[in-house]
Amino acid sequence: MSGTIHHLTILTLNDSRLVGRDPLLKRMLFVPLVYVAMLRWLLPAVAGWLSEYADITPYYPLFVSYILVATVPLIFGVVTSFILLEERDEGTLAALRVTPLPPRDYLLHRALLPMLCCAPALALSFALTCMDGMTWNGRFAVAAAASFWAPLTGLFTAALAENKIQGFALLKLVGIFQAFPLAAYFVPMPWQLAFGVVPIYWPLKMHWMLIDGAGPVWPCFAAGALLHIICIILLMKIFIRRAG
Repeated sequence: MSGTIHHLTILTLNDSRLVGRDPLLKRMLFVPLVYVAMLRWLLPAVAGWLSEYADITPYYPLFVSYILVATVPLIFGVVTSFILLEERDEGTLAALRVTPLPPRDYLLHRALLPMLCCAPALALSFALTCMDGMTWNGRFAVAAAASFWAPLTGLFTAALAENKIQGFALLKLVGIFQAFPLAAYFVPMPWQLAFGVVPIYWPLKMHWMLIDGAGPVWPCFAAGALLHIICIILLMKIFIRRAG
């Protein structure tokens, strides 16, 4: 047990060094602040300019949900995927087979760390926008639900991409794909549950429900967590098999 903790600590420190020396990854960690600024100042300004033609204020929850709930976890997924791809190229997973840290625990660490970073960052982002209308309990509930999206997107990219160039292409596809559940905002229940096959739909639905004062949201949290975990486990198996 102590050997496993020692190796996980080394991995965490190595992650910090890797992110610290990569200019792109360092910038990625500040992107949520850019999103907050867009929502807090740019979006109301655009709404004011468009007020003569259309009122977009009723759709603020839609903008917030996509820019924060879906895209902030994707940022942490990008960082995770690049770390995984670099370590796979360096043969880290193969080297772990002769250490007390099994590949499963290594990938579990790779899944939990972005979640632990993403959840508080997302909850704080909600508060800084000053336009979410949720309590802190609600913010943390949505942030916790959405944080599963970070390791899922990171593992998806790392499991399927051969290199960082392919990783970029796959992440762009994920960015497009995660916009698909937004259509559920305009679809009445129970038909919108068809969008539930996309894991990020469930945190988005939680966000909409909390803003509207509807509830309870725990079924959405449970459904989303279960679907994310199933996908993450499958992607872990694919990554381990491809990494040899």
